[in-house]
Amino acid sequence: MHNYGLAWRLYFHNGDTVIYHNGKWHGSNTVFTRLVQNTATIIVLGNKYNANIYKAKEMSSIFTGRSDTTKLEE
Repeated sequence: MHNYGLAWRLYFHNGDTVIYHNGKWHGSNTVFTRLVQNTATIIVLGNKYNANIYKAKEMSSIFTGRSDTTKLEE
């Protein structure tokens, strides 16, 4: 379930809450992902546009110990 509030995208899945926002501007792009239950935040900055940067949430397994199968919207 995806929601949007106060300029943040909210994702709820299996009791976990993920707050995130992705962006791009003039050839660069960014990813901000906050894993609320794990008190962790993943921030990735790119200095040229590359769609692979939006897979950054897959790094959440470092904090959760389980592989991530969720898809966040670009």
